[in-house]
Amino acid sequence: MIKGHGLCRLVVELVHASENKEYLTGWEHEIEMYDIRQATPTEDETSWHTDARQYLEHNTIPSHFSIRQKRPLRLKALAYQLVHEVIYRKHSKRVLLRCLEAHELEVVLQDLHDRPTGGHFLGNTTAHKVMQAGFYFPTLFKDAHAYACKFPFC
Repeated sequence: MIKGHGLCRLVVELVHASENKEYLTGWEHEIEMYDIRQATPTEDETSWHTDARQYLEHNTIPSHFSIRQKRPLRLKALAYQLVHEVIYRKHSKRVLLRCLEAHELEVVLQDLHDRPTGGHFLGNTTAHKVMQAGFYFPTLFKDAHAYACKFPFC
């Protein structure tokens, strides 16, 4: 029996394993995984980490940045790491959290709040579960509170 953080980590491993088809196990049929790839972005949506990604990939600051904006971007980019074209936020204890887009966050919040493994907890607990599952979003706690408030019985 797998409980708590172990289940979250297992689900995250399965999501990453499904991307790397070589090491799938029998768990994919027993656990309902979040499939953030099915979340579709809106047409006018721009990524919140586009500038940091460009700085990490090419080590150049966008030309439209003023002198006052360059230093904060360099400092902000220190907290992120690019691995196989996916951006991660460096968290304590050398843990990398996959940075989510806004349309992906909704899917992950739904899975970790509404589903049987979610438990319909309040915002802080749901946000911590998202981070324990290996995901990050800048307004995670605010968004988790807003999502949990949609349900009057939570």
